[in-house]
Amino acid sequence: MVLSLLAGLARWAHPCELMSHFRIQYLAVLLLCALPLLVGRRWKWLAVVSLAAGLNAWWVLPWYLPAEQATAADNKPLRVMSLNVLATNQQYAAVLNVVKREQPDVLVLVEVNEDWERELASLNDDYIHNLWYSRSDAFGVALLSRIPIENFETLNLGIETPALLARCNWQGHVFHVMGVHFVTPVRPLYFEARNAQIQETIRVVQGLPAPHLLAGDLNLTMFSPFYQDLVEQTDLLNTRQGFGLTPTYPTFFPPAGIPIDHILHSPHFITLHHRSVDGFGSDHLGVVADLQWLE
Repeated sequence: MVLSLLAGLARWAHPCELMSHFRIQYLAVLLLCALPLLVGRRWKWLAVVSLAAGLNAWWVLPWYLPAEQATAADNKPLRVMSLNVLATNQQYAAVLNVVKREQPDVLVLVEVNEDWERELASLNDDYIHNLWYSRSDAFGVALLSRIPIENFETLNLGIETPALLARCNWQGHVFHVMGVHFVTPVRPLYFEARNAQIQETIRVVQGLPAPHLLAGDLNLTMFSPFYQDLVEQTDLLNTRQGFGLTPTYPTFFPPAGIPIDHILHSPHFITLHHRSVDGFGSDHLGVVADLQWLE
């Protein structure tokens, strides 16, 4: 209960921002605590626990409510997928199988190094429009597309971490796709660096002609005030809306799962479906979404 309340100080304190990501866990624990209090008729404590549970439910439950109804164009959906493959992972064939199974039109890969680029080179046969920015650390990014790419650009979001930007042409519509991997904010220095990356991303997205997509490992959840800054200042929408939280990390301890891998889109699109994907040996689940133009 105390942790969920301290999470409200996330904007001002690095440890509190880390606490803010676990709203669904806080909600589950508080509901479990409420049951014996109810049975024991300990009304004062039940009221306190119920208040804390309600606070966390206010953050969690809206993600399970359907998005506002809108009319989509009657064209083939655009499937977008983002995978954090984990730099040290060697299950290359498993990643190829996931891509073959899901058949995304646009694919963002993060944590790619030279080994990953070499072992996944066969993807370039289907995704003839591609740009790989492989690195020896965990911040390599690749952007691959079946649909025509008119232009690729490599961006520096700060502390020498790259992002990839592509201008695409699909069904006669031009839009931009940005693939990113923000740094992990486990220490105060990295916390500040990630927030600087968010601000630079906001600047880039605000300068893009609409419509646009942003996909990758953002290393923050929808419960962070810095995520709120990102979506409020860019008008981006999360493909999770109406489909639940779909936690993506860590796969090695699902009870602590939090949603840090995202596909965001401008209001020119509607999300037809969103889900997570697994089976490729990473410490992350991937995310895949089917999008359609609004009429």
